[in-house]
This record gives sequence, C-alpha cells and structure tokens, in this order.
Amino acid sequence: MTIVLANDPTRPIRTFISTLGAIVGLGAGTSHTCAVASDGNVFCWGLNASGQVGDGSTLNRVFATPVPSFSFNVDRIVQTRGRGHVAVVTALVNCPAGQHVKVDVRLTQGVTTGHGQAAGQCTGGLEGVPVKVAGHRGAVFQPGPAEAEADAVVPDRGQIVDTHDWTRAVELTVEP
Repeated sequence: MTIVLANDPTRPIRTFISTLGAIVGLGAGTSHTCAVASDGNVFCWGLNASGQVGDGSTLNRVFATPVPSFSFNVDRIVQTRGRGHVAVVTALVNCPAGQHVKVDVRLTQGVTTGHGQAAGQCTGGLEGVPVKVAGHRGAVFQPGPAEAEADAVVPDRGQIVDTHDWTRAVELTVEP
C-alpha cells in the first residue's frame, strides 16, 4: 500500500521519511504533516499558507523542513547517590542550537522533598541535563516511586523564549 500526501498525490510519503531516518512520532493536520526523528528534531511539510508547517514562513513545503522546537521531559529513572541524600534527575531537552536552558526540579517521595537547579547548552537535538536534587534538611531518598516536578526555561538576550512545566512519576534507584 502506498500512502500519499493530500497536497501532492504524485509523491509517496516514503520518499520523505527516508530522508529523516528513524521516526518516533508522526502527526498530521488537514494538509500538513510533522514528524519527530529519533534524535528529537522536528520536521514538517505540506501546505503552509497560515504558517502551519512552523518554519516561520508561509511557503508550501513539499519536502521535510526542519522546524525549530523546544520539547521537555524528565527521564523516568532517577539515581540516588550519597546514601540517598542526593538524587540525580535527568531533564531531557530539545531546544534550538546555540540557546541555553535553565532547569529547576523538585522531587517528592512521601514526606521527603528536595530541590535542584542546572543549566545546559541547546544543541538542536535531544540532550540530557543532569540536575542534582539534595534532600531537604538532610532527608534521605529511598529506592522506589517518587514524583518529579520540573520547569525549563530558554532565555535569549534577557527575554524568555520558551518555557515548559512537567510533572512525572519516576522510579528512584541506587547508583551502581
């Protein structure tokens, strides 16, 4: 079976996907399509009269076009260190190359809480930013379920370009 784009029935979609490598996500509008590559980069193509491709133009795109994007998540596995006094939460960020990201994490496990901050360089692909979270007042994190709340901010010349808030159930493990 051949799948074709609504706006160009002469070109099978496999032509476009083959140029992107491994695809981990795919979304479609009425007349445009976007794909997330395994490295976290986003590509879109299709009709673009209203800017729906997301590349900052209104030119229709027949081929997959890189789209600046910022996505954020938290790794599900969190390692504890120092007999549980510190947990390392890995923030997963994909933001435009050349920018920086600031991450603020709060970790809660029952009555035990902690807080940490870190910064990272944006590469235009998916990057892990480790955030050390110290237990509040010497509290100790134990292996098992917890909740991570994280905020990520991408500033540019003193202005906030983008921000994300994320809450995720995580699993604390002991560092090997």
